[in-house]
Amino acid sequence: MKFKALYRKFLSNTITKLELEKLMDHFKNESEASLKHEIKEAFVSNQNQTEFTDEQHLERLRLQIINKIKEEQVVAQKNQRFIIPTYLRVAAVLVLISVVAYLFYPKNLPINPIKPGKNIALLEINGKKIFLDDKRESEIYRQTGISIIHHKNGSITYHINEGADSTEIVALQTIKTPRGGQYKITLSDGTKVMLNSESRLYFPAGFRGNTRSIKLDGEAYFEVAHQAKRPFIVDINGMQVKVLGTKFNVSNYPEDKGIKTTLLEGSVAIDYPGNNKTNLLKPNQQALFNKGGLTIADVDTEESAAWTNNLFLFNNVPFDVVMQKLARWYNIEVDYDSLPERNLYVKINRNVDMQKVLEMISLTTDVKFKLEGRKLSIEQ
Repeated sequence: MKFKALYRKFLSNTITKLELEKLMDHFKNESEASLKHEIKEAFVSNQNQTEFTDEQHLERLRLQIINKIKEEQVVAQKNQRFIIPTYLRVAAVLVLISVVAYLFYPKNLPINPIKPGKNIALLEINGKKIFLDDKRESEIYRQTGISIIHHKNGSITYHINEGADSTEIVALQTIKTPRGGQYKITLSDGTKVMLNSESRLYFPAGFRGNTRSIKLDGEAYFEVAHQAKRPFIVDINGMQVKVLGTKFNVSNYPEDKGIKTTLLEGSVAIDYPGNNKTNLLKPNQQALFNKGGLTIADVDTEESAAWTNNLFLFNNVPFDVVMQKLARWYNIEVDYDSLPERNLYVKINRNVDMQKVLEMISLTTDVKFKLEGRKLSIEQ
């Protein structure tokens, strides 16, 4: 029996056990490209429609297979066995179910899409508030040797000129991003900082003395300009990250359950009240500091820095943590009591409408979302 006939019998719930096994074997033996083509053809012919042309939907089906296989691998490892044919059969069934789910899910999406976050922030300097976006290229501040240039790419750059007033230089500035915002800043020493949503950075216009010190609330990615004799210090609620020149990410959101410092390049030292030893991080390591102390572990740094590349990347991350990060970027409210207790594997562009992200999660899990205005919950 041909693939299309087996597929139609599956949809009509008239397929026999033997026929289902044949369908699974077909998926196991065909190439990925061939399967994609057959799924698409069967889907269209069965539903008599011609709208299934978005390759993103086929990619989501592939992700669903990966998610389920990863979940079963964990169980298999616990039971000390690894049976590949089981995963292939699960994958085959999941592909079919996913195609059917695609029929119904998009029809329930809201008419007005919820747009992703953008480059916006508020700069506070000497009692003056300046709104920042990515709409213009201009000098937005100049006083006693200090100038700030606003760029169209969603960033600002600080310059300290000769004759700058020392008092003005060391006075703290503040840049803060709202929910649904992010921004980049190049400090006067050349250090580049990318500030994530709902975050705040306290810093001087210029650095004087033997250190370069700033404070952070929220999350930021740093590319620190190297100065061998002047360490760069980031203070996060009393914990300090000390560097000379390196690339690292610091996050202190509620869902982090502490302060997370992830090192991509170079080296950093972690210090905190009551500490009596040097805690050094190596590349591809992450430090977590909370009431329980400091722990250091090897990690995949791609996940921690994904947001700086306009990506959501969650690898076996609890559902509620994923939703907290989505809520912050898309500026929505989430009913956390309705969320299931499970982990997610998600990789998607941060610049897409939120409905696209929810659609992917729905197609790679058994979860259905309910969105009313900007309030999100799970359909029970």
